[in-house]
Amino acid sequence: MINTPKRMGYLGPKGTFSYFAFVAYQERYSQDYEGVSMDSFIDLFEGFKAGQLDEIIVPIENSVEGCVNPSLDLLVKNPNVWIKNEICMPIQHSLMTVESTTLDNIQEIYSHAQPLAQCRHYLHEKLPKSHLHHMASTAKAAEKVVAERREGTAIIGSHFLSHLYPLTVMEDNIQDSKTNTTRFIIINKDKTKPTERDKTSLVFSTKKDQPGSLYEVLSIFANGNINLTRIASRPTKN
Repeated sequence: MINTPKRMGYLGPKGTFSYFAFVAYQERYSQDYEGVSMDSFIDLFEGFKAGQLDEIIVPIENSVEGCVNPSLDLLVKNPNVWIKNEICMPIQHSLMTVESTTLDNIQEIYSHAQPLAQCRHYLHEKLPKSHLHHMASTAKAAEKVVAERREGTAIIGSHFLSHLYPLTVMEDNIQDSKTNTTRFIIINKDKTKPTERDKTSLVFSTKKDQPGSLYEVLSIFANGNINLTRIASRPTKN
């Protein structure tokens, strides 16, 4: 009997940091998945709910920019999902262009919002007059710049994109923090068994909007001698 590999969705296309996290997760845990590229976080969760994907991998927080809010909001919106595992990826950004562009004439820079934010100081110092354009992913930015081949355009993303697309790396390691790291979580439909060395993520709201509501919740963890690594507050959207 032939075992069909599980389908894991990631924010695509091939060449995004989510894609490289997917590859690294397979290698680290000797897993065999069929990778499925999706265009957005919403598409990932919708494909997961519809049964088109067995698991999905999404970024949850970055050491420089903090929480990845689209992922948090979709976790809140989809209560019947469970975090299976995590993988932390060092994130290094490169400035890349098509061959005809030099550093001096870069006017337009395309990337995902997170890499642009993580390279804020570099962009302010080296390319203060460049216009920044947010794309759905770094790979989408590469596709656009390569397809149009307009002089004066560049992208920010993993230097591995230059192996997938005809791009020239102008500068490596341009991120503001040299220890820049993103934590990705793997989501599936089943609860994982406790290992006694686990992290647990909870989503909750308080019954009443009154003084001390949050304190009452957090006191439970303090009284139980349970450490918290991060607390994030998100709007209810109503």
